Amino acid sequence: MRYGGAVALFMILPSISRGQSSSSKGSSLHGRVVDSLTRAPIVGASVEIAPTNQRQLTDSGGRFAFASPAPGPHALRVRHLGYVPARESVFVTGSDSLEQLVTLSRLPAELREVVISGQQVVFPRFFEDAYKRAARGAGVYFTREYIDEWNINDYKSLLERIPGVSANDRGVTFNRCQSGLEAAQNPRARPKVQVYIDGHRMALDADDFRGIHAAMSSVKPRQLQLMEVYPNVSSIPAEFLEDACAVVVIWTRKN
Repeated sequence: MRYGGAVALFMILPSISRGQSSSSKGSSLHGRVVDSLTRAPIVGASVEIAPTNQRQLTDSGGRFAFASPAPGPHALRVRHLGYVPARESVFVTGSDSLEQLVTLSRLPAELREVVISGQQVVFPRFFEDAYKRAARGAGVYFTREYIDEWNINDYKSLLERIPGVSANDRGVTFNRCQSGLEAAQNPRARPKVQVYIDGHRMALDADDFRGIHAAMSSVKPRQLQLMEVYPNVSSIPAEFLEDACAVVVIWTRKN
């Protein structure tokens, strides 16, 4: 009996071992990032898998590798300074080893780039001053990429993400403008929320909360290139400071 039991145990163990080996194989996603013209590897490119947000930098050969990504559709987002960001759609199955070649095109001379909140952003040269302000980070900024990614269709969805700002169907309120704190800092005038669209200041009354919403609503969120929001006096750049306790600057897309 003991001998038979030992034989049975011996026969089961290899089966368990093979099962473990098979299940640990899993899937993988790897590849290279190269220059679209020279085909030279791009070192230090940021490669991210969405929606998992796993991220790594390419090595000296332009290579990247992600072990065991979840099965299903994914988006590879690849960025590097001096290049136009790329996005590749891939589909991972449970046991595949998927290889992906990503080519990046050099940034055209008419485009510029900055880093906003840790993200590389490419923009037309026309908006250079606005994006430089955004890169300094004094206010709150919503780029066209952010709006597209989060499928934003109304300003309430944007403004309610800003501390100290209330937005609803009745209008928009900046709390610091209502508290009297901003007026104390600018006693010569009664400051108000200023709204600029493509560099032009809209005519609004100090208490016209509906007017703020109406002025902004003349441009749909999907038409935005960039929206700058400065919710208090200390954050407002000098070029927008006149007669203002808070400022919203809207720039519309040119393409």
